Amino acid sequence: MRAGRKSVRSWLRQDIEALIAKAGIRSRAYGRVPLAFCQEGMSLLERLIGHHGFSCGRFIRWAALLLLAVAGVFPCGDRSARAAAPAFGPANDRGAVLPPTMLWAWERNEDLGFLDVRTAGVAFLSRRCLLRGEETIVRRRRQPLKVPPGCVLEAVIRIESDGKHPPLLSAGQMERVIREVAEASAVPGVKAVQIDFDARLSQRTFYREMLRRTRDILPDSMPLSITALASWCMYDGWVSGLPVDQVVPMLFRMGLDGGRIRSDIRRRGEFLSSACRRAIGICTDEPVSLPLRGKRTYIFHPRRWTEDSFRSRSQEVAR
Repeated sequence: MRAGRKSVRSWLRQDIEALIAKAGIRSRAYGRVPLAFCQEGMSLLERLIGHHGFSCGRFIRWAALLLLAVAGVFPCGDRSARAAAPAFGPANDRGAVLPPTMLWAWERNEDLGFLDVRTAGVAFLSRRCLLRGEETIVRRRRQPLKVPPGCVLEAVIRIESDGKHPPLLSAGQMERVIREVAEASAVPGVKAVQIDFDARLSQRTFYREMLRRTRDILPDSMPLSITALASWCMYDGWVSGLPVDQVVPMLFRMGLDGGRIRSDIRRRGEFLSSACRRAIGICTDEPVSLPLRGKRTYIFHPRRWTEDSFRSRSQEVAR
């Protein structure tokens, strides 16, 4: 049975990738749309085969081709449309205020006085919001952060959900998180806000609405970015429609899927979701799977930053 499923997956991938390669199919209802939808649809259909087995593989294969060619559920567009995807929001380039390199400064006593503010800024952990049952437990930063004058600061709000007491995702919890984001954005020197939330599938509606309302309350000139699991950018297109100015896929600490994700990225050369192609998050103790040139690079260090640890990774970013 396992061999059969693998064979069907391979068969389906070959057929759909051949269709994608033509990059000229139009949907009568929707016209030409980004190619990423085709590839995300292929990933979804592969997962369906994994669940349903070999017996329905032929049905799914032909259903996929029908959807791709006629119904417009996963219609294909050309590669030039992907290459032309804007780096930030469609209305303006709010993110221009951010330098090309950003250092994540987590809950530690950090002295980043060695930074050249012309090329590097700091995305610092401002606070954590733990969603637990009906509660929202907030822990604000307690450790000092030293940066050079003129350094661009981005306030990071980390949102977590309690595994033992799943959150209700209530209106009150949303209001509290939005209020915390607003407070973080008002800290002197803060030029941008980033939300870090590994939202589960069941939490996406809550997260999407929270982002929409957060964008509404922030100053129009202030960038709003989010971090993203690499799998969201490689196999799941839900981030494409979010009301944010920047998506930062995190290419580190990827868990059991890390090997597969790295292999797929090396093979394709880029993320499938166009929203994830202008920035990237890496770590100083893990290899980089994508060329960094042309991308705003966020760098995480598992210990306190030193000038040496920054220089060693920044040289790789510059290559």
